[in-house]
Amino acid sequence: MIRRAHHVLAVCSILTGSVAVAASSSSISPNEPIIIEGTADAQKQIDLFIKNLTPAPIHGQLGRFETDVCPIAVGLAREQNDLIAERMRRVADAAGMPVAKSNCRPNVILIVTNNKAALIERLLRERAYMFPDSWSVSHIHELERDPAPAAAWAIENVVSADGMPVNYSFDAPVNRTTRADSRLVPSARPYFTASVVIVQASALEGLTTIQLADYAAMRGFVSTNPARLDSSTPASILTLLGTPMGSSVPITLTAWDLSFLKSFYATRRNAYIEYQRAQMKVLMKRDLEQQPQQP
Repeated sequence: MIRRAHHVLAVCSILTGSVAVAASSSSISPNEPIIIEGTADAQKQIDLFIKNLTPAPIHGQLGRFETDVCPIAVGLAREQNDLIAERMRRVADAAGMPVAKSNCRPNVILIVTNNKAALIERLLRERAYMFPDSWSVSHIHELERDPAPAAAWAIENVVSADGMPVNYSFDAPVNRTTRADSRLVPSARPYFTASVVIVQASALEGLTTIQLADYAAMRGFVSTNPARLDSSTPASILTLLGTPMGSSVPITLTAWDLSFLKSFYATRRNAYIEYQRAQMKVLMKRDLEQQPQQP
């Protein structure tokens, strides 16, 4: 999995020729506060928000970055790319995530392209290691045909509950650990080694680099799917690209978005989805109650 990260910079240089400047320059300083919008707290809304953004089977687990995140953006003007990457670093820091120093090896990659489907096909043909090993070719082709203006995925690996690599012998996992088996604590856990977010350039008309960066952070730091949100859930930057032109959209992360990220990365690593969600609900409720309410 380390081998994959070594190729990221080469990939970005190869892809640059297939992407184009599309987003407008942000009129908001990168140093503006992360949160500028809020929504009244309600336990039912918190439960639904977390459930919709953390899809997992019963007794499943949620993967996340456990090493320093290093965002990079390609496809826009260099100044815009830099603004987006810096904003994503600030969001990660505000969420309590580990953030790498400058000149790091990128592991959160945002690509803006004129043709999302063609880019995914090219990645499959030339850089297949940028997709999860568990994905079939047919699954990737389904992603190509998806009309959504963005696609995002995480590349995962597995470690034992002790944080040690899970070795493979004859394609079978071998988990060497001193921990006793438990129905409450899993013996291994997934973690992100990298994530990719691809956005169709035509969907960015009228948006700012701040909005794009915050959207990419919510897609790249957690495996979220905007299609799972509806009008009954609190405002989220995840609805940015699915909202009809002329409609109002968040101009930055909402209070709910950042609270979600903070609680997600504060949960216990060695836990099943049921415990992780329960812990997130407590942390989000506490955090949102401390936020100033908007009129």
